[in-house]
Amino acid sequence: FSFVSMKAQLPSVTGLQLVLVGVCFVLFCALYQTSDTTMAVYEPSVFAKLQSDLQASLRSSTWLPGVRDQHVYNTQYTVEGSLKSVSQAIQAGTTAHDQDFQMSVAKLKPNFIQVYAYTKAEWLDVAEFSLEEAGNNTVNVKVFAFSTGLWPVAVPLAPVLNAVFCWFPFRDWGMNYKRVKAIMAHVQNQGLTVNQVSSKSK
Repeated sequence: FSFVSMKAQLPSVTGLQLVLVGVCFVLFCALYQTSDTTMAVYEPSVFAKLQSDLQASLRSSTWLPGVRDQHVYNTQYTVEGSLKSVSQAIQAGTTAHDQDFQMSVAKLKPNFIQVYAYTKAEWLDVAEFSLEEAGNNTVNVKVFAFSTGLWPVAVPLAPVLNAVFCWFPFRDWGMNYKRVKAIMAHVQNQGLTVNQVSSKSK
């Protein structure tokens, strides 16, 4: 008996088998995600937190035209108010719906707000609000909301796996659209006049 003979007896794992295991895992996450629509406010797992910034920066799910259209929502608003008041209203809208959509502000600048949204299976979606003063106490708000990848950020090496599988089509089931709508509805409820200028993909 030798290590060589033992190695020869071990079953070989092909790339196709790894892909099938991966697909089964993603399907399991999808079933878990839809098993219960109610969610309490929670803290993402440590591993999800560690990988989220890299995942959001790479945004490999947006690399390929056509494929990205299924999980990206682009829109633009004009909001009557100062830059500060609009920014504060968007932040308040994020907080107001943190239990419904598991949202939190990840990055904040005077003219930019990045929001992370985690699903129950810890897929990471991102909504980015770019603010620009347009004069006459009006602010242009450009929104880019997207799902960051096929693999949940709780999975080890998720940013790498999502880059490899950037060609794989998947849908966001309208969640990016719903989150943006909820936030901007809250902005309007704060007494600011909101007008949607354009939108693309839901």
